[in-house]
Amino acid sequence: MAPNPNGSWDEYRMHVVNELRDLKQDTRAIYSIVNKHSTEITGLKVRAGIWGLIGSAIVVATALLLRQLGVIS
Repeated sequence: MAPNPNGSWDEYRMHVVNELRDLKQDTRAIYSIVNKHSTEITGLKVRAGIWGLIGSAIVVATALLLRQLGVIS
């Protein structure tokens, strides 16, 4: 709640201090959420890398097998 425009400096100062305290709490909550999502994104990157490795390994193995069988030169 905004302070009374006709109030004293002490009232306004307390309002500013309370707003800063609230902003600090909000900032901590945001950092917590960002940190959680950052961890989740890192896990997804690892999974994507593993699936890419598996997919390319299948292609390479198939090409080597076909070369061994003489289908491709």
